[in-house]
Amino acid sequence: GGMRSRHAAPAPRTPRRRPLLLERGLLQRADGSAKWVQDGSAVLAAVHGPAAAGSRKEHPERAVVEVVFKPRSGLPSSQDHEAEDVLRQAVEGVLLAGLHPRTLVTVVVQVGARVVLVARVCLQAAG
Repeated sequence: GGMRSRHAAPAPRTPRRRPLLLERGLLQRADGSAKWVQDGSAVLAAVHGPAAAGSRKEHPERAVVEVVFKPRSGLPSSQDHEAEDVLRQAVEGVLLAGLHPRTLVTVVVQVGARVVLVARVCLQAAG
């Protein structure tokens, strides 16, 4: 057989802590709100409701969750609409929707940059 050389595995790198700013309760007209700022990215989320739903949006047995993305500029992209769907499912997963039939919960998200932060912010706003 041939000679095998053994190499020591590199030492694990300790992740660098990035400064994080999280503020809650910033918007007085919202029932819940949060702002998350990290690495130059910012996301502001507001939660409204549960409130009475119009007949077109109500469900007889649970609250309906609506998520609206407002990008930094321009119209929402297809990626924004996909993120709205993912976030709606996440909020529905933590919301006790069965306790609020015929109501609407609206989550409005103002995205300053990376969408990856959005779910964290909205769950903070809802909490």
